[in-house]
Amino acid sequence: MPRRKAKGEGKTPFSIRLQALRKQQKLNMDQLAQAVGVSKSFISLLESGGRQPSREVVLNLAEALSGASGTPDTAAQEKLRDELLILAGFMPVNPRAVNAYRDSLQVYAQALKENPEDFRLFSRWIMALIRAERQEEAYTHIQDGLQRFQDTAYMQCLLAYLELSKGNYEAALINQESALKLIQQKPAPYLNEVDLIFNVGAIHFLMGHQSMVEGQKKEALERYAQAIQAMEDALAKDSQPEGDVYILDEYARLLFNHAYLTQQTEHWEQTIQAYRRVLIHPRKQTLGVSALRESAAFLAHAYTQKQDFATAELTLGLLSAFQQDYWLVNYLQ
Repeated sequence: MPRRKAKGEGKTPFSIRLQALRKQQKLNMDQLAQAVGVSKSFISLLESGGRQPSREVVLNLAEALSGASGTPDTAAQEKLRDELLILAGFMPVNPRAVNAYRDSLQVYAQALKENPEDFRLFSRWIMALIRAERQEEAYTHIQDGLQRFQDTAYMQCLLAYLELSKGNYEAALINQESALKLIQQKPAPYLNEVDLIFNVGAIHFLMGHQSMVEGQKKEALERYAQAIQAMEDALAKDSQPEGDVYILDEYARLLFNHAYLTQQTEHWEQTIQAYRRVLIHPRKQTLGVSALRESAAFLAHAYTQKQDFATAELTLGLLSAFQQDYWLVNYLQ
């Protein structure tokens, strides 16, 4: 006689969370099924762990569950969307906002307490805040910076960040290029040409990412190409033998996004080499644990794209040995 399933057996983190969200929104299965465009029995299977949803279904579920309250909150909707995607085993729409830069933000904040006049540190802190989608916090600190840093090039750079925090990419790029010209004419303490060339590339990277989110592949590739050129120029001008680890890390992330769009083997190979440079860099610890963990996971992903599954498995095995519940490891496995 077949063994009867115990209550809750077969449930997954996704199914448990889905059922909790439905009940929290006071929806029955029929109502949720109608909102998503599936059958009641399918919702039942999802909640029991008997079926695995497609990415499209997860997105529809997130929209239905976040809109049920009648008071839409964009930030809350995006958070719920990415939470459900991760629980279902899919890459979130905004992976950068999950864990990346959390530790590096703390590193920069602590370093600035010790040397508050270091504009280079301040600049990188602001950029990390923007990339972590903490725009309001970045905006507040930029305003403070405009009061503290009076050099013309510094202020031009801060104006670029101000526009960037508001999503005005073109205006940010113009201001950043103006700051670069000023530094080339007259160097300033705690800031050099390499930093500003990199910043120009970082803005192109953000613009490309936005185009990718909007489904504009051609525009994204064009922006990524400009970002790659700028970051390679910055690395070529850098006086450090191993390269600036901060620039190398962002360059590796950029190459990953570029390879993800092109799906060309040579681009995945470039991504692998870039991440290897980051992970063996003598000053890699300055990036923080979260950023390094994510870099190792993306390196493993790049190995899978080259069909080098043995190396990918080894990389993931080492990574999971230190944190078994890391969502990106589970996704890649």
